[in-house]
Amino acid sequence: MQSEKKFVGAWWMWILLLTMLSGIMLGVLNMAGSIGKTVVERVVFEQSFQYSEGMKQRAATLEANIAEIDMLIATGQGNQEQLLAQKSVLRVQLNSMRQ
Repeated sequence: MQSEKKFVGAWWMWILLLTMLSGIMLGVLNMAGSIGKTVVERVVFEQSFQYSEGMKQRAATLEANIAEIDMLIATGQGNQEQLLAQKSVLRVQLNSMRQ
């Protein structure tokens, strides 16, 4: 009778161990799936029509701002150093969007 209890107890320990390991593995796989899902969603978002059109509109706005600053510099209006600084900031933003 004692050996049968040990045998049944050993099987229950194996079942408990396998259940815990399965739970841990499923949790890890779920986390990996969540991370993978986020990456896929980001790629889809960046390739969407709305995103690309929004970026084109932002680039056009930056180019218009640069043209306006060029006009102010050419006509001698405003502080030239500040205008040149603003122009360089806008150029950096525009270049970073195109890369």
